[in-house]
Amino acid sequence: MLFFGFTFIAALVSVIVPVVLLRVFSKKWKLSRKIFWRSGMAGIVAALLVFGVTLNLNGSFPAFDQLPIWLEALILGFVSGLFMELGKFLVLDRLMPMIRSRESGLLFGLGWSGVSFIFLGLILAFGVFGMQNLATTTDINSVVPNADSDQIQFLQASQQQIQELAAGSPFKAFTPLMESTATIILDMGLVLLIILGFNKKQTRFTWFAVGIRTALSAALIYASQIDGFPIEIVFAGWILVGGLLIFYLQKTFKPMKAV
Repeated sequence: MLFFGFTFIAALVSVIVPVVLLRVFSKKWKLSRKIFWRSGMAGIVAALLVFGVTLNLNGSFPAFDQLPIWLEALILGFVSGLFMELGKFLVLDRLMPMIRSRESGLLFGLGWSGVSFIFLGLILAFGVFGMQNLATTTDINSVVPNADSDQIQFLQASQQQIQELAAGSPFKAFTPLMESTATIILDMGLVLLIILGFNKKQTRFTWFAVGIRTALSAALIYASQIDGFPIEIVFAGWILVGGLLIFYLQKTFKPMKAV
């Protein structure tokens, strides 16, 4: 099916692009590639914390799912903004205080989400063949022999979701690629905002970053709950905001010497 072919291509691109940008940035600006990988590991930890807190909200507060969609999206967006942007602040402040220039900040932002998307892209690239096999099989038991009833139900639900995706527009396969692109660009812009705060010795820039991330994450969560709403529009907004931050803040960094 065309959908699975596009999914494989999108997964490979999501792996190749961060690696190519890492090579270009590190050579052009003579920066250590350790910045990329260390920030990426920290970004994965922050993302896992967001995931854990989100699960606890749903598990510990049964009434959470009964909240209005907009309020639920705002709370989850704030969790994302708080952990992701304060995480950047703490790593830059405590572990990587040498990163205070525009160039090193862009490489840090690239790694913050780029490393996780490399891993996810590899998983998706290898998993797409299993997805196709699951979507086309008529005997679930043949996929996982000796599976119990819970596993069978999970496979049946997964099969239905994959079949629905495959039956739709094949270009939906590029949505994860757009997500990775939007996230990387946004992280690069927000990192510059946080570093600007360090250079100016004003923490309000970090809270600006938290607010921006909260609003954009809440918009994404809210849009994902609306049937038929293309979340690609939200990711386009992420790209626009991140691009504007990078473009605007580079002018601020030019006359400023790195600390």
